Amino acid sequence: MKKHLITVAVLSALAAPAAMAADIITMYGQVNLGYSYNDNYGITEKMHRIDGMGPSSRIGFRGTEQLGDDMSAFFQLESTIAPDDASASGAFGTREAWVGLSGKSWGSIGLGRGKTPYTNAVELLDNAMDGRLGLAYYEVDKGITRYNNTVKYTSPNLSGFVGTLMLATGENGDSSKPNAEVKNTFNYAMHLNYKTGPVMLVGAYANEANVGGVYNRDNESFFVGGEYMAQDWFVHAGLQHLKKDNVDAKTSHWKRTSFGLNGGYYLDKKNLIRAGFIYGDKYKSTTPAGVSTSIADSQYVQWQVGYKYLFSKRTSFVTEYGSINYGDHKVYKLNTDPKVFSVGILHAF
Repeated sequence: MKKHLITVAVLSALAAPAAMAADIITMYGQVNLGYSYNDNYGITEKMHRIDGMGPSSRIGFRGTEQLGDDMSAFFQLESTIAPDDASASGAFGTREAWVGLSGKSWGSIGLGRGKTPYTNAVELLDNAMDGRLGLAYYEVDKGITRYNNTVKYTSPNLSGFVGTLMLATGENGDSSKPNAEVKNTFNYAMHLNYKTGPVMLVGAYANEANVGGVYNRDNESFFVGGEYMAQDWFVHAGLQHLKKDNVDAKTSHWKRTSFGLNGGYYLDKKNLIRAGFIYGDKYKSTTPAGVSTSIADSQYVQWQVGYKYLFSKRTSFVTEYGSINYGDHKVYKLNTDPKVFSVGILHAF
């Protein structure tokens, strides 16, 4: 009994500095696991898996400290975990890692690593039922979903408008390139949301410079979309335009426009059904002289249907089926048309 009291006293003493240092410290996360049957999803054979569902399992810590004068400090550290096989990276803060300052009147500014504003905008209108094929396929086209070495500013809510800007710098100059001061990468992304009543509108832009360390090889993406949320149903729509320089930088580039539409209907407070699709048109190749050519059979169609049962606000059962159908062009066909059926349990804490 005495040892127990001593232990409690010691732990309380150790916890006291942390309690004084931050007004609120929260541990949070998700554990998402399920069964999936994969028919040529990134592979060339059929496979049965016990695996994480679409949103990665994770654990995180965040906290705030009130500094006075309408200002507070904040931090966030969030890491991927792999409850099925413990294969996730051992590094901490692999998903989100931030420290910064915020104020109700001027917004927030943070330093660290995390999802780009572009990715955040796409996910606002994502149809993913939390399975492996989620309709954020815009992101497959775009590529990077998180930036390292960043500074991020988010505005306060101004009559329904909220904006975010993120800048990310490379850390190694490349003396072999024409300008030795140019970093291997320099990325920036931004989005602007507007919400009033049941309507939300979002626009986003991302630019990635010197991709892969190739001087003057850039990617850029535009995304616009909207949501209408009724009492029992909702509908999302999004349009993306992507331009990617070829591997040999400015000699040519590729363009593609994608459109997505999805929605959901609550049968009651516990039962949700969802469905949607994304159509990506043909790649267009453009030479330095401005001559554009459409690439035959390079389009794709992705569709998905799913069902979710909410046991509670934190625990749910999901099942879904989805497929991506590509054209027949040998270069632009990523793999044999994949199909995925999945069923699993999601738990947030």
